[in-house]
Amino acid sequence: VEVQIRIPTLLELMERYEKEVCPRHKGSRQEIARLGLLAREPFVHNCADQVTTDIVRNYKDRLVKAGNSNATVNLKLSLLSAIYKAAHLDWNYALKNPVEGVRRPPQGFGRYRRLSDEERLKIESYLEARVSISFASFIGFALSTGMRRSEILSLNWADINLDRRLISLNDSKNSRPRWIPIDE
Repeated sequence: VEVQIRIPTLLELMERYEKEVCPRHKGSRQEIARLGLLAREPFVHNCADQVTTDIVRNYKDRLVKAGNSNATVNLKLSLLSAIYKAAHLDWNYALKNPVEGVRRPPQGFGRYRRLSDEERLKIESYLEARVSISFASFIGFALSTGMRRSEILSLNWADINLDRRLISLNDSKNSRPRWIPIDE
């Protein structure tokens, strides 16, 4: 007797991914938002094994044509690929990952720009006139260190070395420790 296993739709896999996988990720809020955007695509209603590389390539081309940055396009493709990997490795579906055959746009370089003194003064004077001193200080600290809000809010005194003028971030966005110099 041959047993037929029903292949879920891509949307069903996405819903399971949101419930089971997203909660384990640091960027789960953003990932869930990307899942919501992906859920608007007509092809997610196809059985997951019917989503082809051509469909994914067309999706990528539409994202690029709509003006999405290369980084955004790559994030969306990576999410789609992660859903197929979870389906295969964690949920035992024998599915081909249709993202693997799609060339991704070049990622580009990160930002290395710092504010000029003039730009910083403009921001500080704007904030002083409109927000509390503690919020203005928070923004000033973020600007001078380049730290993310979550990194600043999770700081402890043990993370700050005033003698060496360094902040130690042991739990950064990418889970790698990094050191932030403290400006004068």
